[in-house]
Amino acid sequence: MTINIEQQIHEGDYGTTFDIELNDGDVAVDPSVFAGEKTFIFKRPDQTTFEKTSGSYLSSSGSFLRYTTGSGDIGAGTAGQWSLQARVGDGVGLWHSEVKEFTVFPNLD
Repeated sequence: MTINIEQQIHEGDYGTTFDIELNDGDVAVDPSVFAGEKTFIFKRPDQTTFEKTSGSYLSSSGSFLRYTTGSGDIGAGTAGQWSLQARVGDGVGLWHSEVKEFTVFPNLD
């Protein structure tokens, strides 16, 4: 699984989309096989974590898990280095993605 984070994220932002590409080597994996679990795990700079259930989609460029942040997910006072990891399961096995770090920036107001 490959995590791509290309946008700049600020405290209090919501509506930010995180996509994780599902692949096994160079082969795309259909997200429908993970009926058991599709979870995003976020770790804040204070080392606390929270989990969110993701959706999934297929496109011409691959197979993806997607989570769009809601109000309060990236709250005020949480600027700093964050981490993200996905966990998927099919009822028989459970797998984790790489851990990707990203920065949440403070605001002027």
